Amino acid sequence: MVDRDKKPKRSTKRVRHAKALLRFVASSRLDTIAQRVAWTLNNHLDSRNSDITLLLKYWEYFDSDIYDRVSIRPDDLYRLTHPGSIIRARARIQNQLRLFQASPEVRQRRKTLAEEEREKAIEKSVSYPVFAVFADESGKTQRHLIVGSLWILHGPESWRLFNQIRKWREERNFTKEFHFQSINLSNIDHYLDVVNLLIENSSAVSFKVISVERSGAGPVDAAIGRLYYYLLVRGIEHEVETGRGPLPRTLQLWKDAEAVGRDKLLLADIKDRITMHSKKRFDGKLHVDTFGVSTQKEMISFSFLIFLQVASTVS
Repeated sequence: MVDRDKKPKRSTKRVRHAKALLRFVASSRLDTIAQRVAWTLNNHLDSRNSDITLLLKYWEYFDSDIYDRVSIRPDDLYRLTHPGSIIRARARIQNQLRLFQASPEVRQRRKTLAEEEREKAIEKSVSYPVFAVFADESGKTQRHLIVGSLWILHGPESWRLFNQIRKWREERNFTKEFHFQSINLSNIDHYLDVVNLLIENSSAVSFKVISVERSGAGPVDAAIGRLYYYLLVRGIEHEVETGRGPLPRTLQLWKDAEAVGRDKLLLADIKDRITMHSKKRFDGKLHVDTFGVSTQKEMISFSFLIFLQVASTVS
């Protein structure tokens, strides 16, 4: 007897794994070969069509102590991440999870092209560089409502930034969260260190804040939703106008969870509005992807904590 529920269960599991992998890529927490391969495919589109390009880019970032981008000695081949492991991870990501797809011609040559029409929507959402936005709100009981955000504009630099902050925290043994209201004379040097790290990586990140007086803004949750919407729309327009983030791009938003059910409804509404806005304002060149709510458990496992804490400090 055929288990009719088996295929839907496999599909649900695949979607769950794909979303988890996207979270790792967005947060630059890259502990496994699969996560590192996905990050490379996301940030270097030419690596999707060429395994040789993928290998060289992977080694450039993750085996930089061995590969100097000039030459590879025979002995180095025993020390570099094995090509077979990288290529198998690429095949699983592209063929099973259907992320970061190669061109139709290359997929045909690799004999993995199937049901192309069904996959068009997936290709559109994963085939462009990413605006990864980490955001948080504050002021629900104060005079002004504020939404602060950290924007990651360039994947390779964001990975370096993540590792610099993590290394700094380990060296300083600083395990506390970053919160503006927690700044005092005893810890202000820590905050200044982080500010300097961010300034050094200013080409890769942006900070954007939007605020409105709480009085007269209507119900707080609705006002917060509008602030998120205008923050994203005007933020994208600014990055396009300055040339720092030209379209086409994929938009991802990650929000610190306060009330998970409410936050999911909030993000679903914002996502719908941004999708409609993209068609009119950006000629459909902004592809709205994952809008995620991260609980404390997810922030630890996906290492969103650093980027979301910085966004929280901005707000």
